[in-house]
Amino acid sequence: MDHPDDPLKVSANRRVFDEVYSRLRSAVTTGLFGPGERFVERNLTKRLNVSRTPLREALKRLEQEGLVVCYPHRGCFVRVPSLEEASQAYEMRRVAEGMAGELAVRRATNAELTAIARVVDASRADLEAGDRRQMLLRNNQFHELQARAARNVFLEQQLKMLWGYVDLLRGQSWTETDRAFQTQEEHEAILSALMKREVGQARKLNERHVENAWSAVASRFVNANDGATEAKGKIDGSAGVRKKRGTFVKRA
Repeated sequence: MDHPDDPLKVSANRRVFDEVYSRLRSAVTTGLFGPGERFVERNLTKRLNVSRTPLREALKRLEQEGLVVCYPHRGCFVRVPSLEEASQAYEMRRVAEGMAGELAVRRATNAELTAIARVVDASRADLEAGDRRQMLLRNNQFHELQARAARNVFLEQQLKMLWGYVDLLRGQSWTETDRAFQTQEEHEAILSALMKREVGQARKLNERHVENAWSAVASRFVNANDGATEAKGKIDGSAGVRKKRGTFVKRA
């Protein structure tokens, strides 16, 4: 028997919210909405064909994830990361991804490794087809599967938080530069280490992957004082946080 007041029943409004949230998050992480860009409710409700309620709920969730900032009487904007916090995020991600790779080698089932291999193959096909936006989604899937195979819920939670921030930093330029090709090669090397159950190599390759990703991201920051491009920095276990503050810019 159907119980319309059952608190466990998924409502149509909840499904609308999930869809709005998913589309907005994708728009932010793929660079459709760039850093500092304002979300205009009137335009978005028309484009999404929804009311303001699910839109505002979705923006609130994105704010909780650190992808959006909202101000009273001003509205909501895509977050503009600083160089200092970006450096901190990648320092943390380097350690976490390295650990995920090591634990995945030790704990992943053959079925889980096969699933990761399928994602790597699919992303290669996307890259060759020129669909870098789809490859970006595959990239996220690769890291999610590796983290899940590590079987450490606290590590996975930490990585999920970092991935949201990393998506914001990569944005559209990831789909417009050679970083996509480099990422594919690095994922294939990591997969090889996972399949061969090489603990040290899996950790090392994951750490190097994050270091290379940081170099690409750091190049998009400019010095706030004179507009000069910040020198690319290499993060390592002993690196301190860079003290200069920069502004994150979206490439045209």
